[in-house]
Amino acid sequence: MAINYASENLYKAVLYSMRSTESLQERLQGCYSIFHVLSQKGHLPPELQGRFDVMIEAMTMMPDDTGKGTLYATTSRMDELEARKWLEEILSLFMEVEKIYEAEGPHKSFD
Repeated sequence: MAINYASENLYKAVLYSMRSTESLQERLQGCYSIFHVLSQKGHLPPELQGRFDVMIEAMTMMPDDTGKGTLYATTSRMDELEARKWLEEILSLFMEVEKIYEAEGPHKSFD
């Protein structure tokens, strides 16, 4: 897959998080539903994939004791500071992807 796929999904997540009136924790849940497909390798360069994987782990690490999944179980327990930190990481990843997109073109891949 090419960098344009990562760019598109991260852009949608950033836009969603900015426009939403939901809590920060619910915004993270919405962002995850948009960009979780980037967990498949090849969409991001290795250094950004590592950061992305750490973020996904941080958003899904709690056991599902709610029946709503590990994402909900984890993000619903985050305070606003932690949720904000991960929303800022989404923006940061998007900005890094855009730099690559502009420098190397939309078809740059990392397979």
